Amino acid sequence: MGKKLGFSYSSLALGADNLLYLNLEKVWPEGGFYVLDSLDGSIVWSDEKGANSHSSLSPAIDSAGKVYNISFFYGGIAKLSSYNSTSTPDWTLELGSTTLSSPILTSDNKIYLADQKMIEIIDAEEGKVIFSFFSLADDYFYLFFGALGSDRNLYVASNSRLYAFSD
Repeated sequence: MGKKLGFSYSSLALGADNLLYLNLEKVWPEGGFYVLDSLDGSIVWSDEKGANSHSSLSPAIDSAGKVYNISFFYGGIAKLSSYNSTSTPDWTLELGSTTLSSPILTSDNKIYLADQKMIEIIDAEEGKVIFSFFSLADDYFYLFFGALGSDRNLYVASNSRLYAFSD
């Protein structure tokens, strides 16, 4: 039987700890980032600071169990946060856009993120931007965001071009 926690959900991320991580929008302006027990659906912890009116973005989990999540706040503000096992983020980075893709993680502690016209690489340990690519063309990356190859290249499709980014 299903359990209703809100009216709009992101895709789920399942951790090695059998916890489910998701973004949830309730009745405006409530919502946030939730961690649920996969056995009974109970809330283990939550961070309800964001309104999450864009609850469709999925959190990402690295091999050490750190969770990276984008939350949306009033006034058109989006923030990427890194969590361990509590609702208090290790770090938070304010993003320049609210039209974003879900984060992609690499094994060398990098986070790839796309918005309408920009690709950013973020250091997952410190939450600092280490590379930005801004397209002057009529490209929209967030709709078609890419994939990581075994060669560690990021392959990205936009609405008009294909790109490959290497380390």
